[in-house]
Order: sequence, then C-alpha cells, then structure tokens
Amino acid sequence: MRQIKWFFTGIIFITAITITYIWQNNFTEEEMLSGEEGNSTLPNSTAVHTVPVKEADTIFETINASEPSVNHADFASSTSGKNSKYYLPFPSNNYSTGDVLSVIVETYDHSGKRRSSGGDFFIARLFNNKLNSDCSGTVYDFNNGTYLITFPLYWKGEAYISIKLYHSAQAVSVLRMLRENYTRRSAFKGIFVFSKVEENTECSFDMSPEENVCDFSDVNSGVKWFCRKPPKLSCGHFRYHQCYSQQQYPLNQQESQLLQSGNILTDIVPMGPSSIVVQSKDQAIKMPPCAVKPFEPKDSTGFVFNGTWNPSECQMQQFHTEEKVVQCLKGKKIYSIGDSTSRQWWEYLVNQVPSFNVVHKGKLERTDQHLAVEFTHNILLQWRPHGTPWETGERYNFLNLQPTANQINSIFGGNEFVIILSLGAHFTPFPLKPYIERLVNIKTALKRLLARNPGTKVIVKSTNTREVSSDLLFRSDWLTFQQNRAMKEVFKGLTIGFIDAWDVTVAYGSWAAHPSHHIIQNEVDLLLSYICPAE
Repeated sequence: MRQIKWFFTGIIFITAITITYIWQNNFTEEEMLSGEEGNSTLPNSTAVHTVPVKEADTIFETINASEPSVNHADFASSTSGKNSKYYLPFPSNNYSTGDVLSVIVETYDHSGKRRSSGGDFFIARLFNNKLNSDCSGTVYDFNNGTYLITFPLYWKGEAYISIKLYHSAQAVSVLRMLRENYTRRSAFKGIFVFSKVEENTECSFDMSPEENVCDFSDVNSGVKWFCRKPPKLSCGHFRYHQCYSQQQYPLNQQESQLLQSGNILTDIVPMGPSSIVVQSKDQAIKMPPCAVKPFEPKDSTGFVFNGTWNPSECQMQQFHTEEKVVQCLKGKKIYSIGDSTSRQWWEYLVNQVPSFNVVHKGKLERTDQHLAVEFTHNILLQWRPHGTPWETGERYNFLNLQPTANQINSIFGGNEFVIILSLGAHFTPFPLKPYIERLVNIKTALKRLLARNPGTKVIVKSTNTREVSSDLLFRSDWLTFQQNRAMKEVFKGLTIGFIDAWDVTVAYGSWAAHPSHHIIQNEVDLLLSYICPAE
C-alpha cells in the first residue's frame, strides 16, 4: 500500500509540474502576432546585475597577477621539457611515510640556454605501478626558471618520480591572451520560433544591453545572457539554444609551435635518482570521519593505494553494495547541480541501486533534469545542469538551464538535504572573471541556504583533468587548473565537503573529460563518506 501511495503521489507531483510548465509557455497566437514579449518564464530582462564585484575583483587580480604574460614570438627562447632537468636537493637513504620529498626543476629553452623567469605549467606525480599507487605533487614557482616540487610520502615501498612540462610559460601566455581577449571561440545561437518561422541569432554573456539585443539576464543570480534581436520575431519567441564552434583563432607560426603536441606533456629528464625507497613508520594514524567543515584548501588531498583513493584528512568508506548505499541515503534528498561529471555520479548511484525508479530523464540527456526515487526508503536523487554557458551541439530548451544560484535559492534545506555542485568544464573557453563572479553569487546563495537550515550538507567538486585534444585552445588543463584555483579561493571558509577531482585524476594518471567507472566509484565513495561519516 505504501508503494502505491508513493506512486500516485509521484504521478500527482509530475502532473502538477507539467501543467505548470505548459501554462507558463502557452502563448496565444494573438500575443505572438502582436509582438508582445510573452516571456514570463524567461529571466527578468530589466535585470540589475548584482554581483559582489569587490570580492570577485580581488580574487581575479590575485590569480591574474600570477599568470605569465611573456613574449611568445620566439619559439627558440621558450621552455623546453626535453632540455630541462630535475634533481633531489637532499638525497637520502632514509625516507619514511609521513615525510615530504623535495624535487628541484631547472628549466632551459630550446637552444639550451638557462631560463630566468617562471610561469611554466607542470604535472607532477609519484607512482608505483606494482602497488597501483600514486599521488600528485605541488609546484612552487620561484619566478627565476627554478621550481620546487613537493610530494607527501604516503606508502611504503618504491616511489617513482614523474614530472611533465604540460605547457611552457610562453604557451600559457598564448592561452591566457585567448581566454581574456578572444571570447567567442565557443559560440552560441539563440533560436526564435513562431509557427513556421524560425530565426537564429548570436548569443553571449558579454554583449551590451545598449546594443540591439534581447536581454535574458537574471536579476536574482546576476547571470548575464544576451541574444541579438531577430529580424522579424520578438524576444518572446526565444525557444532554444545551441552551441557551435567558431573559426579557430589564427595562430601564427611561433604560437602554433608552442602548442604542438610534441611540446605538450614532455617528460623532464632527471639528473640523478628518479625513484626512492620509502620505509614505514611504526605508528598507525587513525583518520577522523569525513565531515563538512569550514573549507581550507590543501596542497595534497590524498593518494591512490592498491587502486583505491585515500583522502589525507578523513576516513573514506566503501559503498559497493546496494544495501550500504541505501542505508546511507535513507530519507535523503540529493540535489546535484553541475556538468556531465556530476551526472556520472547520478548514473553510478542509479545503477548501483536497482530499486531506484527513474521518474524523469527527458529527451536530451545532456540538459534535461534527471530524477530518480527510491520509494521504500524515501530517497530522492536529482541532477540538473548549471546555467549558461552550456556547450553541446544539441538544440535544447533554454529554460532548462536555470542559474545555479536560483536552484539553490529554491531549496529549503534541512538535515535530509544534500547539495552537490560541479561547475567548470563548460567555462574554460571564456574569461576567468565572469566565472569567479558566478561562483561568488553561488556562494552567497549557499550562505543563505546554510543560514536558514544549517543541517544541510553541501559538497563541492572541482574540475578534473581531460584529454589533450585538437581543441586545446578551448580545453587545456591549464585553463581548468586556474579555474580550480579560483574555486578554492571563493569557497574558502564556507562549511562544505570538498572533493578535489583534479587531485584525484592527476593521481590516477587520468586524461579523460569523463573519468572511468573506477574513478567515479572512488569519488562517489568519498561523497557518501561525507553524507554518512564513519562512526
């Protein structure tokens, strides 16, 4: 009887939502022909963009000041991974778990001349393939061509050093210039429809309201979005959105060389030992339960051992059976807002628990709401995309992309509520400051949520590594790394659980926009460890 009651309750809920949506979009022919805007479901077009400018400016200026802006006209003078060297400044025969290994990198250009400035982008790892163990390293830039890389020593046994030059400072300077000044590399079109008439116009976040535009900006979230007005139809006819690739920025010969595949992720050559042997300390350290708390960014958040992620600050549990997942999520309402990597978490949990009923998935997997309910144990699991920009070649309903801050503001919260946030991958082609402004507004919404219901758990996920592909100008991991830096600064001090997907995927040596099932399993185990801490 209880399941029947839940079933009819669900049907009534979905029907109510559907009727509301149809009512909101039921424009009459008279309204259309009269040219009335009729956009009651669109954001307020008279929005006053209320962004906490000072905080966003401060964070942007701090990160911007640390990014290299060097002459990239001479390829020969740029940093060469093949010519650069690393060495151990304090080699020892007595390394123990809990120690920190220091490595010095000295950089040289392609003509063999010593570099005297910084700004290079490295990926550093310790690994042991036999033990299936890995961790990332932290890079400190002395801004004179020398770098210090540190590795916490987490496991007993051999540890092999891998340091790769992902981009030279000159290549980074090109990417930075494109990010800030060439904002239409990934472009959007608005599709306006009435009857048999369809008109397409350009859309973006950086048009001026004084131009001949339709302003679909949102007053509550501060999200700016504009489309050129169509020649015949009105702004109220706006229906769909679509992303497409603009013509690539025309790189000159020197810039092209800097970003050629042969100059990306090149191994730095060791001057001396490239591995060490680590002994185990006798004392065992008992890790505390994973708990949401005021967030403080850490250089290293964990390591892989025997293929399993081990957080450095808390005890991660494994939830590999349906029973364990259900007992953890019993009575919970999980609201996930983000990109396709957080949707992977939703898909993993639905597959892990066969008793989940997928109530709604929509026609468009990438942009439609995903909703699953486990009736017996009263579990709700929802995923929705964050707002614009959203990069997909599919035509999708613009109204599906509600700003993240608005979605948070619509949630009352409480002890049974869990909010998951993941924003980053769709923002890399665009300037950094609007991304920071978006995060600051989201943080403001989270503060309000936690003020009205402090028992609500908030989990934030950083952006993971991805493939080194042909659209490097859009997708370089350097762009992702800088966004993650900004994310950590924005959310510093907020009571959250933080899952550093960047650190996880670097440690696993993963180069995929959508990480493997095994990595997703470990990320979800950490997520559930925050929701249901070990006793």
